[in-house]
Amino acid sequence: PRLTITINAENYKRELRDISGKLPQDDLSFLETFFNDCRLFQEQIQSDLGYFGNGAALLEQGLSAIRARVDIDQAEREKRLERWIALVGTGLAVSGISAQTAGKPVESIIDPKQSLDCPKAGLTPCLTYSLVFVLFHVAVGVIAALILNGILNLVSKDVTK
Repeated sequence: PRLTITINAENYKRELRDISGKLPQDDLSFLETFFNDCRLFQEQIQSDLGYFGNGAALLEQGLSAIRARVDIDQAEREKRLERWIALVGTGLAVSGISAQTAGKPVESIIDPKQSLDCPKAGLTPCLTYSLVFVLFHVAVGVIAALILNGILNLVSKDVTK
């Protein structure tokens, strides 16, 4: 900007000399006043640019700090989401494995003489048995997820030390 202003001021001065040469009897001092004021304005512009440059640098630093904080927050949220997904996945996997390997945990607890035969036993005992069966395996999955959460907490505390 400084070079452009200087070039324009020099062009203005040259044109003013040409006009003064063509009109020697006219008073063109008011046009020279603009040229003289132009130098003052150039200095003021340079001073303002210095202030704005410092302010812009401070704003840029502030924006960089905000970006860094946002990146840190996003990384923490992603870490929590990954942990949540890992815990839910582990719980579901252990629950599924438990359901496959221990197919009838309730029957192993009750007396073999009282074996539950759903078609003959009726609807209520079968639904109760099915609900207990599902809750048992969900509980196994939840316990596995809680154990994994404890392990992850211990590992993350060791890493941060």
